[in-house]
Amino acid sequence: MNKARQATKQEAVEILARVIRASGWLHMDAYKILQEEFGLQGVMCVRQWLRRWGIWRGNQTRKGHLALGLDINMKNMLLYWDSAAAIPEANSDEWDMTQWRPCEVRTITQDFPGACEQADLWREHDFWAGGHILCDEFHVKYAQGYHPQAICAIPECLMKNDKICYHHFLLPDDYIQGKELELPLYEGEDPAADWAQSPPDKAINASLIRKSRITAGRIYFLKEAVYEMFPEEADRVYGKILSRWFKDRGNDLISYLSEKGIEATPENVIENFDQPLVYLYEPDLVTEDDVTTVTLRKCPFAETFQWLEKEDSSAIYRYYCKNCCNEIMQTVHSDWSAELTDCRMKGDGQCCIKIKRRGE
Repeated sequence: MNKARQATKQEAVEILARVIRASGWLHMDAYKILQEEFGLQGVMCVRQWLRRWGIWRGNQTRKGHLALGLDINMKNMLLYWDSAAAIPEANSDEWDMTQWRPCEVRTITQDFPGACEQADLWREHDFWAGGHILCDEFHVKYAQGYHPQAICAIPECLMKNDKICYHHFLLPDDYIQGKELELPLYEGEDPAADWAQSPPDKAINASLIRKSRITAGRIYFLKEAVYEMFPEEADRVYGKILSRWFKDRGNDLISYLSEKGIEATPENVIENFDQPLVYLYEPDLVTEDDVTTVTLRKCPFAETFQWLEKEDSSAIYRYYCKNCCNEIMQTVHSDWSAELTDCRMKGDGQCCIKIKRRGE
């Protein structure tokens, strides 16, 4: 691999589903550890994390929709959701797209299973209460971040053991529009590019970029909430959460490679990673003897972290960037290790990982 690969529509659907599952692991791991460590206060930290992340995602979606020239209303919020996986064509018959009202009340019926990778993961692990906390907190704040007058109600939810997820998104008849909804952009931010709707290749690429930024935001706002609520324990706990997440993702990669009949090699792990490395990061892989060097010339995660990080990015670098690939690789094979030698979060012009194989 010497450059980013253009994803087909089917490849994008598959990688988006795997990214969503990986994010589901992060929520579940963080919830369990914070509850174990801090009880009710830990659960309140999860709620703060989700609320901040939801408002931010709603704001980012508003920026994108304004760049596309769309009115900011509930219809457009749902038709142009920030995650293309939310309303994929493959599942469009499972969405009730018929119930409109003059005040832009939108009722959605999602008929699962099979349409929500997070819910599928959480049900596998009996993660009911912790799962519906995300469903409730996130959707309310996403709608509010998208339009400050929006209201969201969720009378039924899979994670409350209902048969469907049933959402109501509402705006008043006289909802505000225009300049009152404009938001400042981050330095270097280009919402029009991140929200490109055509031609098809740019639209597919944009959907993957948005999903990468969503995950980066999830990692960042977890850090923000943990360090504010538990400053004395934050380094240990944030590192513990991310370490467990990396191991769970590594085990998922083992299962994925096995199901696909793919040999577990460093090259194949990068090729089939649960983030869109081969599609967005302009990877260059060189293997010599027992070392595979992976150079990533782009990184939507680093771009997004740098938008959000106002002062000190050391925790993101220490506990996410530095450890992610190493712990995932060591989970896939105990004789592998990965060293991050260059990183955009340290000011380098690229990210570079050296994967070493021993004892093979």
